[in-house]
Amino acid sequence: MNTQTVNRNGYLIDQVISKDNDYQELSPHERYLKRQNRKKNILKATIIGICVCVLSAIIKYFIGVMSNSLAIESDAMSSLTESYSYIISTVGIYIAHKKPNKEHPNGYGRIEFLTAIIGSILVIIAGWHYFETSFKRILAPQPSSVTTIQLIIIGVTILGKLFLYFDDKKVGKEYNSAGLITASRNALLSTFSTVLVIFATIVYREFHIDIDGWVGLVIASLMLLTGIIGFKNGISSIIGKPIKASVGNSITNILMKYPPIIGVYDLRVNDNGTGILRGTVNAEVPADTIAEEIYLGFRKAKTEVYRKLGIDLTIGLLTVNYCNDQIFPIYQELQKELNDLEEIKNVHGFNWNKDNNEVDLHVLVDYDKLNNEELDDKIQNLVRKYIPDANILTEYNVNYLENQPKDSPVSCQLD
Repeated sequence: MNTQTVNRNGYLIDQVISKDNDYQELSPHERYLKRQNRKKNILKATIIGICVCVLSAIIKYFIGVMSNSLAIESDAMSSLTESYSYIISTVGIYIAHKKPNKEHPNGYGRIEFLTAIIGSILVIIAGWHYFETSFKRILAPQPSSVTTIQLIIIGVTILGKLFLYFDDKKVGKEYNSAGLITASRNALLSTFSTVLVIFATIVYREFHIDIDGWVGLVIASLMLLTGIIGFKNGISSIIGKPIKASVGNSITNILMKYPPIIGVYDLRVNDNGTGILRGTVNAEVPADTIAEEIYLGFRKAKTEVYRKLGIDLTIGLLTVNYCNDQIFPIYQELQKELNDLEEIKNVHGFNWNKDNNEVDLHVLVDYDKLNNEELDDKIQNLVRKYIPDANILTEYNVNYLENQPKDSPVSCQLD
């Protein structure tokens, strides 16, 4: 990427130029087909996961019962719990891809996040059960007898779990599937658990040291940890996460390409599941811009954002008028003093209507500074210091990006 400075109506703009191959440009129909393909590939992955986990659980359970090994039985239950998660995910995928209706105008996509939470709860329940069982086994050890053939069979199941780990991780990241990403973690846990079981068996056979209960305790603890992490991630997806800096920068770069936009602020993006993203953003334009020019610029920017990033973006309007001989010197001093306040990250959306002495102002603050009367008084006093008796409309915004934004790319060039 490189940067160039362009001049729009007296505003100098530092514009980042992105190469076309930075994005995958798709039409609305192509994005629809991509969502259908997403459903197909995720369902394929979950069905394979069910088959591998159920087969692995059956093999391990019977070997565990025959050899009186609690560690192997725990590992079997871990695999069975995984299959439940896959089954729940399969049902969730079908529901999540249902079309929107009057009852649910935003669709059913967030069901995916709910299935990830349910799957994680099942892992936590199973983990707690075997944590208690393993602890009892430590207090009252029982000998186990695993044959070499049984040990080899258990080892073969590792290959199946490794396949699930890599496949689920790949498909989950490619299609942003919370359920499959959780499943990939469970598959990796199961692989590690099986390795521990084999290690415990070899230790007992070679040295007659019974660590079966301890291994079961470790497996149960890992199940609890994995379940808690999956539960936390699922809740975070439903509540909402910060926007990735790369996504925020891409949206900003696209919008700044289109006149009359001279500044981009207050970006929000919501993940509705199944690859459907919706967002809002405020764009600054000079106050004297005609409506038709604003409409054309916004429409082109919105279209490119959807085609390249798959985000259905609603663009709000901020008109600014600080780039003229009379207002700019006042705004420059006011902006400097406002930015010097520790609580304020940046100032934008400044518009002074001299006819009714009304000032419209947007400030970016931290979450704990929202609805702060002391800060509001500071802003009011500073504005009235430069614009006496002003009627001030201040809007407080917070940062929805994972990183703090840079300074405004807009400056003025006066004749």
